[in-house]
Amino acid sequence: MKIIKRAIQSAIHLKKRTLILGLLFLLVMTFLITGASLQGAMNNILEKNKENVNPIVSIETDLDLLMREMSSGDMGKNNRQQINDTLVEKVKKSKYVKDYSVYGNARTPENLTVSVFDSTNAKVAKNSIDLLKGKMPQDSKEKSPVVVSESYAKENDIKIGDTIKLNLNYEKNAKEKKEYPVTVSGIYKLSSESSDIAKQQESSTLLGTAKLVTAINEKSFEGESAGVMSPYNKIKIELKNPMETEKFIKEIKKGDADFTGVVFNSSYKEYKSISSMIDNLTGMFSMLKIITIVVAGVIISLIMLLSLRERKYEIGLLLSLGEKKANILLQMFLEVVIVLIVSTAISLAVSNFMVTPYATNIVNEKMETTMMDDKPAEGMPRGPLFEEDDSVKLDAKTEIDAQEGTGNTVETSIIFLIILGITGLSTVIPTTRIIRKSPKNILSSTE
Repeated sequence: MKIIKRAIQSAIHLKKRTLILGLLFLLVMTFLITGASLQGAMNNILEKNKENVNPIVSIETDLDLLMREMSSGDMGKNNRQQINDTLVEKVKKSKYVKDYSVYGNARTPENLTVSVFDSTNAKVAKNSIDLLKGKMPQDSKEKSPVVVSESYAKENDIKIGDTIKLNLNYEKNAKEKKEYPVTVSGIYKLSSESSDIAKQQESSTLLGTAKLVTAINEKSFEGESAGVMSPYNKIKIELKNPMETEKFIKEIKKGDADFTGVVFNSSYKEYKSISSMIDNLTGMFSMLKIITIVVAGVIISLIMLLSLRERKYEIGLLLSLGEKKANILLQMFLEVVIVLIVSTAISLAVSNFMVTPYATNIVNEKMETTMMDDKPAEGMPRGPLFEEDDSVKLDAKTEIDAQEGTGNTVETSIIFLIILGITGLSTVIPTTRIIRKSPKNILSSTE
């Protein structure tokens, strides 16, 4: 108790040193607490976005590139990778894939559409349906099986087992009749979760296998050049682990194929963009924290070294009066610790109520600007029947809330202990060098 009282009196008496150390501790602790709070908040944002990453990846024809090339009269390279059976096979064999579905259509002049339907997995299937009668195309033994909608079956008096001859002649007076016969293997109805666009097209949509859609398109374009158009427009994949998205894409792109006409969409792509941005910001804060701690350590050491050199006669006198060396060492240490504790308390209030809210706004603006810069340019306008796939989008959160920006006890305690350790070393080492000498040598020293 006597040592604590003496340490407090000494801290008050040495006003200049106490004030300098207090201001230094206040600035350093405020910066470190604010930086740690923001880092913690940004890491929390990253973790929340990571939880929102879903395992869905889509491989699609780059419609923007295709439309730009069509408008310029340049239909691109013929050696580009298409979304075809070869690519589907690579997806099928991938060790990262849990399930997949192929999207593709074959249209007739009579506004009938045969769409690929090869999965009932709601995560990858284009539509969710209820099979009312019969079998799905992939389960049927018919040569060219399709399932038709309930409304289409009623309008045209179609029953299971009936054959529908699809007219593929786009020219009214064509010399050769182009037809493709398909057999009805079942009757379906779209489920209630289906989109409004899908419901509008339900009565004119037949569902078949990818093989059938390819065969109908080949028959339609028989004797013509299909250009650089892909047999399918999309493959939607469910991965076993969404964090392996990059590995999956790398595996698919392996080889000499040119993938410039194909885009890979996923929520992981957005997550990586956010992760890169946050890693850059937290890395910058970490570097500044290290620099601050090193500079603070040097300044504290110099202040304590100069201060103790001026007080060596006081230390020699205490030793000559019989004071224990350990008590002198403890007093010198407590003098600085008292200043550090008071400065830390003030720093917490200043950081949480003044500096952190202001810094949070700056960081939020920086993250918003970065996200806007990384956002892809607006694509070319789509038709009224185009449906955007939200399953490959991330429900991203990149804004730090006011509560998230305030520091927690653990972070503050760690920072306090680091500064306390630096302060302790800066005090104990020079004090120990002095008290190792005899009182006589200390008092008679002219250094």
